[in-house]
Amino acid sequence: MLLCSTLLVLHCRCPETNVRVFRMWRDDAYLQTMMQILKVLQTECVIPQIRPSADLYSKVPGYKAFLHRTSAVARSAVCIAAGDEQILARIPAAADGGNVPKFW
Repeated sequence: MLLCSTLLVLHCRCPETNVRVFRMWRDDAYLQTMMQILKVLQTECVIPQIRPSADLYSKVPGYKAFLHRTSAVARSAVCIAAGDEQILARIPAAADGGNVPKFW
């Protein structure tokens, strides 16, 4: 994943579709909410090594709104490249023309 001040470039790998690279507008509030939800998973399941329950997030305030926002973010994402692993080498380091460091 690449981050900058206004755009987020995310590349996804899966066996069925190989690699796809998506561009979307950065939404700091959405990213913050996502990190809070992932923290619930980390503290409730990963650290104690407990399998997540189906209702793990049922008590997380705003989780349903987060799911709706996730759907909207996915609909707004634009696939800017697709192909095999070599496609990543052909994507500019910063798809928006800026100097974007890798997030992880």
